[in-house]
Amino acid sequence: MVADRDDLAVEGAAMFAHALSTHIVDEEVDFFAAVDEAAPADATGAAITNHLLFNSATYYRYAAVNLDMLFDESHLACLEPAARQQVVDAFIRAVLEAIPGQLENAGRKHSMNGDVRPHYVLGIVKDKGQPIQLINAFEMPVNSRNGIADESASRLRTHHEQLTRTWNLTATAEVAIPDVDLNTFCARILDAAFPA
Repeated sequence: MVADRDDLAVEGAAMFAHALSTHIVDEEVDFFAAVDEAAPADATGAAITNHLLFNSATYYRYAAVNLDMLFDESHLACLEPAARQQVVDAFIRAVLEAIPGQLENAGRKHSMNGDVRPHYVLGIVKDKGQPIQLINAFEMPVNSRNGIADESASRLRTHHEQLTRTWNLTATAEVAIPDVDLNTFCARILDAAFPA
């Protein structure tokens, strides 16, 4: 980040929202102790004891990319059409498959496995207008005895249908996982975003 150089400022072509749980979440406490591996062999006791808070939740995540902006003169205008499709394909896959903190020595990677793929993904391609943000589907937290993930996906679909009707929203394509697999999902998004 360069705060005092206006000539280096470039507006981002992608938008992301913080992941928010679709339901009320109770924090759990993990108390832990760690040893000092460099301590003398006859040393006893823990080098540190502490605790951290964690939860297990179903999250709503949101990402959007403005293709006109992404491929304008201040961004990636120099790319050929095939390379542009590769960039967008990589973006989609990264948003859906990237798991933060999975580095070789990342803390808690084994004790709090976060390698969870999305339960439901709605991909929307629009020719114009603002992106469709669906967080209001969870203004009332999901409270279900039959599972949170399925009810969250149902709420998302219902809210999207209501917004589409109310605001006369049109899309070039709408595709969802698990209705199709990841490769088909990406192919349909790319076909709509880059018509022949």
